Amino acid sequence: MRSPRSFASLLVLAALGSACGATTPPPEPAPSPVILTDTPTAPPAPVAAAEEPPAPEPEPAPPPAPEPRNPAEILAPSPWLAGPTSPDAFTLEGGRLLVKEPIEFDTGKDSLKATSGPALDFVAAFLQAKPEITLFRIEGHSDSQGNATMNLELSGRRALSLARALAARGVDCKRLLPVGFGEVKPIADNRTAEGRKQNRRMEFVVAALKGRAVMGMPVDGGGRASGDPCF
Repeated sequence: MRSPRSFASLLVLAALGSACGATTPPPEPAPSPVILTDTPTAPPAPVAAAEEPPAPEPEPAPPPAPEPRNPAEILAPSPWLAGPTSPDAFTLEGGRLLVKEPIEFDTGKDSLKATSGPALDFVAAFLQAKPEITLFRIEGHSDSQGNATMNLELSGRRALSLARALAARGVDCKRLLPVGFGEVKPIADNRTAEGRKQNRRMEFVVAALKGRAVMGMPVDGGGRASGDPCF
């Protein structure tokens, strides 16, 4: 049992504590709870790379240079290279094409002179304008001077030379039939210089249309075929 003195001491101490304002410190606030989630954070969208421009297309190679032509085939130019200029540009008589431009050869040879260029262009333009002509006869004729056999041979070689010159101008060689007649079909007097000049001639005749011989006549016209213009 406490003594009255001890009890008094306790009262004094309690009074002193209350006077000094002693208080109990407040408890510290609890930390905020951490909330976990199963949803992953989406990664940032990738930045699209700039599209590269397409590579430029290579320029086409230039066309090859044309091969040089045989000097023997280079003849004088003619307006007929562009083809016919009107429907009545050509005239036929008895199936023969009238050619006003001269056709000339070196004397005693089958080599064409450059002056024959316009006539060749004219005939080529005619054949290009008339595709229905499937066979075109080229006739060589001569005067009566010299040996008849040699004249026949020379007239045939000249017809073949003409056919090959036309083929070089783009005419289908299979449409061409060169033949020689020699001196057997004169059109003038061989006793005169002018007559012999007229007899030394080349003629162009329609031999077949759409694969059929004209009037059922022989396509060679009675002349001697002088060779294949395709070779």
